[in-house]
Amino acid sequence: MIRIISNEGQRNHRQLLQSWLDGSLDAFVAVAFLKHSGLRSIKTHLEAFLHRGGTLRLMVGTDFFLTEAQALRDLDRLAKIYPKLEWRLVEQSNTSTFHPKYYRFQDAANVWLMTGSANLTGGGLESNIEVSAIIEDSINGPLVRETSKVESGLWNNPRVVVPTEEWLGRYAAQSETARKRMKAAEAELQRELEELPKLEGQQLVNELEAYRANAEQQADLA
Repeated sequence: MIRIISNEGQRNHRQLLQSWLDGSLDAFVAVAFLKHSGLRSIKTHLEAFLHRGGTLRLMVGTDFFLTEAQALRDLDRLAKIYPKLEWRLVEQSNTSTFHPKYYRFQDAANVWLMTGSANLTGGGLESNIEVSAIIEDSINGPLVRETSKVESGLWNNPRVVVPTEEWLGRYAAQSETARKRMKAAEAELQRELEELPKLEGQQLVNELEAYRANAEQQADLA
């Protein structure tokens, strides 16, 4: 069965993931961006899933430093408590962005897959305008074979690294520097946008008439 989910529907992405965590035994998640808000929104259900012996493999991208260092620290602490939470980071690249939003869960009889636009962030799971497709199948159906191939390819990608204290510390320092630079760039962009002339109404008509009356500019146009 195939369904579509959006955050504007009766059930948003957060609620769906919470219910899947409550009813599954094994999961694989690969997301481009992880934020503390996203991890916090499912943390209680995730801990219950892991406490009863659920197995989770989780992959997180780090492109553009949009993944929050604090969220990675929180995830690392969980992994130290629950050995069946196995997670990997995907290093940045100048030529390719790690960009999946892939959530696969299964129990003894069924498998559920959600893929679309929602990252593991508060906005992605609840407040952003997001749309994802949901596919359900039996454990003996073709979906299990397809997801197995995809997950093997993701997990064994050459850019995948096992998180270490050194790696997490370096990423935290780099992301803080990047955050400050991006904040300064956003402020400069806002100033430039505010300085652009606002042509509308009669002012726009006057500018157009002046342009048409300018012989030099009309010659350039010709």
